[in-house]
Parts: sequence; structure tokens; C-alpha cells
Amino acid sequence: SLYEDFSQLMNQTTIEDESLTFEALKWSKEKEKKEAERARLEAIYWKKNKSKTIQFIPPVITDEERNPIQMELQKGFEEEIPEPQIERIEPKQEPIVELKAEKRQQEEIYTIVDEPAEYPGGTAALKTYLKENLLYPESAREIAIEGKVYVRFIISKNGEISNVTVLRGIPDCNECDKEAIRLIKSMPKWKPSKINGKEVNSTYNLPVIFKID
Repeated sequence: SLYEDFSQLMNQTTIEDESLTFEALKWSKEKEKKEAERARLEAIYWKKNKSKTIQFIPPVITDEERNPIQMELQKGFEEEIPEPQIERIEPKQEPIVELKAEKRQQEEIYTIVDEPAEYPGGTAALKTYLKENLLYPESAREIAIEGKVYVRFIISKNGEISNVTVLRGIPDCNECDKEAIRLIKSMPKWKPSKINGKEVNSTYNLPVIFKID
């Protein structure tokens, strides 16, 4: 401290300097006392204000100071968004066309009728036609293949023949099946079947005989 420094200095001075030394020591004690008092007051001040905190107050931004783009976006969010209008499309209903009973009857093909279809001239004429118009396949004749090919076909209400199919053919003789189909398709118009006196479409089964004379 200053006091100790001056005490040491005082021991080193002569008697002539004692008066000067005393004045210097007095001045140093007063200065040290003032510094000590100042330090005490500062300690008291900081002790009282140690727990105090500084409150931050955010600045208030007015509408004029806001970013114009931000204000425009905020305005868009605040506006009510209208609900989407969904147009309902009703499915198109196709008009239902009712077929007349007469038309449906014309399209039907009957297997059981009141009056069956007939070859022109009757059964005897049919047998004659089959015998005279049958072309025996040479491959079947050479190995003496014989038998019956059962054929089914449709006779329309106009007497025309269509949809000729083989129900059961001769084994190992495809040529016989083909000849039976050709023979039936080559027939003239038949007399159609009838139900309640009215001509209708009908099916007819006929065996075609292959026999070597």
C-alpha cells in the first residue's frame, strides 16, 4: 500500500527531511482512506443490483413499416376460399327397346314342332336325292370304309338350310364327313316346320349312309 511505501521511504530519509516526509505520509493516508471508501460503496451497489435483470421489450412494427409482399400474402390467407363446385354428371341411360313377341318368335329355333319340316316330294324323294348325289370318297372306297355320318342343320321358316354340323362321323374318314356336309348344303329348299299353323325355324337331324354297292 501507499502507507507502507511511505514508511519505508521515511526510514531512509535524514532528519532534515522529516518535515517533508510527514506531510507526504499524511497525504498518502487520506488518499488510501478515500480509495477504500470508494471500493466499499461500489461493493454495496453491485450487491444490491446483482439479482436485477434487464427486460427486453420487442419493437412494435406498424402497418406502414411492414413488407408489402408479406402484407399481400397475409391478406390472401385471410380471404375465404370458396368451396369447389362439383358438377354431377348423371349416367346416360340407353333406351330399352322391347322386342315384340312376333319378332322374338321369328328368331327362335325350335326342336319340337307341330308339323316337322319336309323335303320337297317327301321321304322317298329325299332318299333318292341322297343316293344319286352322294360322291363316295375314293380313299374310303379303296379300303372299304362304310358307315353313317349323323348331320344336324337348321331349316329356316323360308325353307333355307344353314348351320350344317356333324354330330357323329365315321372313324378314320374325314373325307366322309366333308362329303356329308357338302351333300346337305346342296339340297333344294325344304318345306318349313309349323307351330299353330305358322312357319317357324327348326332343327333337323339326318343320317347320311356310306355303303359300297
